[in-house]
Amino acid sequence: MIRQNTAPVTANDQTTALPRDPMQAAQQMLMLTEKLACLMDEENRALVSNDSIAFMAVQSEKELATIRYDAAATEFHAKAKNFKGRLTPDIINRLEKAQTELGRIARLNYNQMYKNDNREV
Repeated sequence: MIRQNTAPVTANDQTTALPRDPMQAAQQMLMLTEKLACLMDEENRALVSNDSIAFMAVQSEKELATIRYDAAATEFHAKAKNFKGRLTPDIINRLEKAQTELGRIARLNYNQMYKNDNREV
């Protein structure tokens, strides 16, 4: 019987390593970026509606997704020179769009948290 590791994922876990193949690495980076953006979007909806229960419900999953994303992004950037010319224009475009969307949602959340913090009670 194979026992699955249920310990929390950290930035040092091998589960965050990208595949060696540049296209597979880019696809995994895209998946991780989209997953984090989706969770941050859920967080944003909770912030806008001032729903602290929904906000807290997404935090642990978002934290794990952030750890995985950060580790993968660090590795992806370290390998970027090796990936040059080995990725399709489509995957590059999709990665850029996903990054832009993640940044947009992060700014929305930051601004909404600031707005909520400065709201009169």
